[in-house]
Amino acid sequence: MKKTIFPILSLFFILALFYFYAKTDAISEVNANTNLPFPLTLPEKDLEYGGEYVKEGGFGGYVVRKGDISFWVSGWPDVIDKYHVTEYRFKGSEYTIFNIYIGTSINDATGFLKKFGYNQIQNYTFEKNNQVRITLFCDENNNIYEISVRAISTNKNNIIF
Repeated sequence: MKKTIFPILSLFFILALFYFYAKTDAISEVNANTNLPFPLTLPEKDLEYGGEYVKEGGFGGYVVRKGDISFWVSGWPDVIDKYHVTEYRFKGSEYTIFNIYIGTSINDATGFLKKFGYNQIQNYTFEKNNQVRITLFCDENNNIYEISVRAISTNKNNIIF
C-alpha cells in the first residue's frame, strides 16, 4: 500500500505544479513577446516616462498617451490595490505582440493567439488563464487597425467607477 501511495502523491504534486505554472505564466509571456515601452503590470513606482507622454486623469486610475499608443495605470491584481500598468492600446505599426502588428489579418492573428493558448471569448477578444485579455479591432478588410492588451484585475469589493 505504501509503495503505491508515494507515486500517486508525487503525480498529484507534479500536476499541481504544472497547473500553478500554467496559471501564472500569461503576463510574463506577454512581456516576453512584445516590444511595448513598459512591461504589463509594471508597478507605478517603477514607471518613468518623459515629457512626450500626456497624462490624463480618470476614475480608478489614469491614462498616459503618446502618439498611437496609450496605457492605463490602475489597481492590480485587484482594482483597490496599488497602481500598475494594466492595459495598452496601440495603433502604431512599430509595436507588436505575439508577432501580431497593425495590418495583420484577423485570421493570422487568431492563429498566433491560439498557438499561445489563448481562448476566443468574443468575436475578436481572446483571454488566457483569466490573467490577460487581448482585443483586436479590424477594418472592413479584416486587417487589424488597433490592439488592446490588458492584465485582468479582480474587483472583490464590487467597486463601481
